[in-house]
Amino acid sequence: MTLVFSLIVLLVIFVSLFLLLLIDKDSRTKQLRQCAGQLGLEYRPFASLSPQVRDARFRIINLGQLHHFRHLLEGQFSQSQHPYRLNLLDYSLLSNDGTANQTLMLIDCPLPTGRFRLQQKQWLSGDVFSDQYQDDLRRLLPGQLHPDINQWQIFSERPGEISRLLNEEVRQWLLAHPHLHIEWSNGILLLYRPQHLLDENSISPALSAGCELAQQLQQSTSL
Repeated sequence: MTLVFSLIVLLVIFVSLFLLLLIDKDSRTKQLRQCAGQLGLEYRPFASLSPQVRDARFRIINLGQLHHFRHLLEGQFSQSQHPYRLNLLDYSLLSNDGTANQTLMLIDCPLPTGRFRLQQKQWLSGDVFSDQYQDDLRRLLPGQLHPDINQWQIFSERPGEISRLLNEEVRQWLLAHPHLHIEWSNGILLLYRPQHLLDENSISPALSAGCELAQQLQQSTSL
């Protein structure tokens, strides 16, 4: 019975991904290709994970056995006040929470700190096909956080470092972007809004905001 159920779930996944490809083949490909040209970025219709991203062990990529990467925009985003090299891609996966489609932003952002994750609330859990995911980040208690963000769920590999990292400028940025899920690991800053795909008009402002956060985090660790 378990085998039959697993096969049915797998069939549903593949059919869903196939339909997704058919739906966005023309419109989203055309829109994002044009957007990439306007922003000075390169466009590729399919994406694959680099070893650096795989080694980062981001939660959304480690949870869920089947992953689908589409519409990769990559390069140096020079239209921001603080240019950074980045990748932007559509990412789909299936977990116990259902099928989730979102646009991931990955920014090269070296920091002298351990891994951390910032979120307003938990939204993603593993599925029956996931490898055992070991999350070694420790959650900070509300009393360990500034009152501005003591309702946030903040996890860190090195909890003692996070207070200096989350200075006033970073906290104000977080409060202005409450729907985002943010992680940092292996020199990469990951930002996305769960179950939300950026349209072509939202990409440039989103990239600018992401680069601003990267710059603020780097400044906070240099003080």
